[in-house]
Amino acid sequence: MKMDPIDGVHFGWVSLRLHDTHPDLQTPPKIQPQHSPDRKSKDHAIFPLSDLKTPPPSSSNWRIYPMVMSIGFNPFYGNKERSAEVFIMNDFQEDFYGDYMRVSILGYIRKELNYIDVESLKNDINTDVDVALKSLARENWGVGKEESWLLGEGYSQELFEEKTREAEERARKKEAIEKAGKEKEKENEAKI
Repeated sequence: MKMDPIDGVHFGWVSLRLHDTHPDLQTPPKIQPQHSPDRKSKDHAIFPLSDLKTPPPSSSNWRIYPMVMSIGFNPFYGNKERSAEVFIMNDFQEDFYGDYMRVSILGYIRKELNYIDVESLKNDINTDVDVALKSLARENWGVGKEESWLLGEGYSQELFEEKTREAEERARKKEAIEKAGKEKEKENEAKI
């Protein structure tokens, strides 16, 4: 049974299949626990990242990192479409646009909120990160049975690429339908 996650902030694990020349393939993950590196706060405990049990890197360029993920309309930015935004807790040396990503959602932190300013949003993201790291460090909350899937197993590369093409085609069709609908609305308005 397929279930869509509810809107709000979730936590779990994310994996990336980094391209062959990505510099992060040569170094261990550098987990970035704070949304802003210069943030210092006495209102919460800094969690020891050494307690996280992340698996070793795989030979197929897949790397696993802890994450928090916002699902919904992100009212602060006024999004009109439901989206998923993943905040990966790692200090990357380089962007990874175009690389494959897999997400394993393990828990729910809170509902979506609107904010009066960016600082309030960042403060809540930092709290979300703290909650996620503490949760993921608990016994039985590690990568566990999802590890092989997160490390790129379970699909052949051909099937993975086929599923990606299918998803892209569905997105193109949806966009074309929406565009046609908007054009039809404009035609109808012009007739009035």
